[in-house]
Amino acid sequence: MTSLLLRSRRLVVALVVPLGLVLAVGSATPSAAATDHAAAKRRNFFGSIALSVDGAWGLSYDYPTKRKALKRARAECKKHSSFPGRCRSAVWVRNGCAAVSVRYNRNGYVTRYAWAVHRYKGPAVRAAKKKCGKKCKKLTWVCTTRP
Repeated sequence: MTSLLLRSRRLVVALVVPLGLVLAVGSATPSAAATDHAAAKRRNFFGSIALSVDGAWGLSYDYPTKRKALKRARAECKKHSSFPGRCRSAVWVRNGCAAVSVRYNRNGYVTRYAWAVHRYKGPAVRAAKKKCGKKCKKLTWVCTTRP
C-alpha cells in the first residue's frame, strides 16, 4: 500500500509541477527586456549620405529623426571637403540601406552621381551603380539598425 501511495504522489508531482510552470510563465507580466525590445521594434532609425563636388562624403546612421541624420552627414562631409560649403545631402533612409555611386572627371571632381535605397546593402549598391551609368564607382553606403 505504501508503494502505491508513493507512486501516486510521484505521478501527481510529475504532472502538477510542469503545469504550474506553464501557468506561471503564461500569466506573468512581460519583463522590462521584452518591452524594450518591443519599443525598439516600433522605433524608426534614420541614416543619410552627404556629398561634395570634390568627392568628399559624410554619413550618419541610427539617428532618431531624419533632420538629425541629415545634419550629421553634412557635418561629416564638411570635415573632409576642400569645399565645405558645397556639401549637400545626397540621400536619406529610414530603416534600411542607401548607397551612392559617382563618376569623376579628369580633375578628380564629381561630374555625376546616383543614389538608391533598399532594405539590404547589396541591392542598394547595385541599383546606385546602374542608375549612375558606365564608368561610375561605388562611393559609399550606409545601413541603419533595423528591428
